[in-house]
Amino acid sequence: MLPGRTDGLEAEPLVFEIGGWPAFPEGVLPHDSVDLDAEDPSSLDSGKRQCVGIRADGERCRATAVSAHLLCSLHTGRLDAAEGGRAVAEKRRKAKERAEEELGRRSLGTRATIAFVLHREHRKLELIVEDLLERASKGDAKAQALLPAYLNQALGLPQERVEHSLPGTAGEVAQASTASLAALVEQRRRLRAVPDESTG
Repeated sequence: MLPGRTDGLEAEPLVFEIGGWPAFPEGVLPHDSVDLDAEDPSSLDSGKRQCVGIRADGERCRATAVSAHLLCSLHTGRLDAAEGGRAVAEKRRKAKERAEEELGRRSLGTRATIAFVLHREHRKLELIVEDLLERASKGDAKAQALLPAYLNQALGLPQERVEHSLPGTAGEVAQASTASLAALVEQRRRLRAVPDESTG
């Protein structure tokens, strides 16, 4: 017997109804802020539909009202509360991971961001390179001009090694190039950095 009854009879289950809409499950009531006389009490000014039920904290439920109903999946009883909690937790976890990933990419700078996008969209990049190769092989001058940038990115820029002969006499020093003199200075610095075994 429910509290408040003194006649020995059990109270009727509390089921709320709004004309034209499915009855609410037992114990589910609309929030005080809901306009029950509106054509669609769940409709917001934005055009979205929001559940009219009350959350455990007394606030209006923020979930979306399911089709042809004024309540969300949880308040209609279609979704188990524990399952709904897990779904919300999973959604938040994924959002946090995305935010951390984005923050990490930004901290690495523009090059890392570009590398990430190219990695994610690698199939599109493959199609571009395949198209360039095809057009370049048929004599397309624009494709031939663009192709080296992709080749250099994939294979690396060719490195040219230049050997500098070090001047040994005063006359050679006077005629030496700037690069040769710089190499001579660097060699002397290295020699000074190595301790003389005779002096310890």
